[in-house]
Amino acid sequence: MNFKMKKKHLFVVLFFLGSMLTWGQEVYGGIEIGGKGIKISVIKIEDLQVGQFEIIKTWTRNTNIIKNIDAEGNFTQKDIDETSYIVFDLIEALKKDFSIAAKNIFVIASSSVGVAKNKQDLINKINTLTTRNIDFIASDLESKMIIKGAIPQKEYTNSLILDIGSGSVKGGIVNVEKNNTFSFMPLGMKFGTTTLTERIRKISGSSTFGFVDETNKFKDTLNQAIKTMYNKNPTSKSKSNVYLLGGSVWAFITLSKPYSNEDYEMFTYSDLTQYHKEIMNNYDGYIKRSFVSTEYERVLKTFPRETIIAGSTIINQLVSNLENPESKNYYFVRQGQIAWLLSYIVDSARKSK
Repeated sequence: MNFKMKKKHLFVVLFFLGSMLTWGQEVYGGIEIGGKGIKISVIKIEDLQVGQFEIIKTWTRNTNIIKNIDAEGNFTQKDIDETSYIVFDLIEALKKDFSIAAKNIFVIASSSVGVAKNKQDLINKINTLTTRNIDFIASDLESKMIIKGAIPQKEYTNSLILDIGSGSVKGGIVNVEKNNTFSFMPLGMKFGTTTLTERIRKISGSSTFGFVDETNKFKDTLNQAIKTMYNKNPTSKSKSNVYLLGGSVWAFITLSKPYSNEDYEMFTYSDLTQYHKEIMNNYDGYIKRSFVSTEYERVLKTFPRETIIAGSTIINQLVSNLENPESKNYYFVRQGQIAWLLSYIVDSARKSK
């Protein structure tokens, strides 16, 4: 997911602070080791009091650290070394090319990376090269950070947020307790776009038609996983506002509204179901349009057909299992990729008070 550079955004996580802070303008860098590569973000806090920031640049470096996990659940030494040296190079580049102070660079590993049994070896290697102790973000904390960085506070109590990742879906809701404090209620399931794609591909083989057919057959299993997730916090299904983020949601929005670039892109249940129908039954139509649209081309070059089909299926079923899905307000959170970094900046601000 790419953000338009130099665009102004509102810093919604500021509402988690007890009072406004007065910082000067500073630039921050974030490095996230994830299931599909390393994501790098550079943002500039322009006015902390009003919560305004500017996305300078975001980009991705490929790494196979998750793809090559062995049968025992361990990273290979080659991937540990390669990933660690990439992180070292990126830290140096952020300091040199963007003049970012070392204290303003944050490095984390997502929950999908944390499943490896020998993750401590990765921590040790990165520490040896950079003297940094990276944080592995557990799924529940990752979900909480996403909410802190993606939903305006005034919408907390009536909102559900879901991040459709490559290895899982995570998110949750926020409740207000009697003493007016917020409590986070996490949600999650183990099917993500890549894990679902791989699960179905084992059955369908290389046939595209077979993949679509097996995806339809798999919906009962997927729906059961979704219902189990929602039933852990049943009120999540009744929230009026649904915030969605992740690469598959970006693909849906870009293919449906190719020239829009809102931070919170609204869409309807009908928009989503129509998109899913076309993806499943008329994918070639998008291929034809990609010849004349750079936005369509960008999506189809970013994700294989099977991944787009799997992602569309997950989104469609997540929404269809909500109460009265046609009546809800849906938003794609375009800045979702940097929600964790915004959360880290706010936490740093709190500690410095």
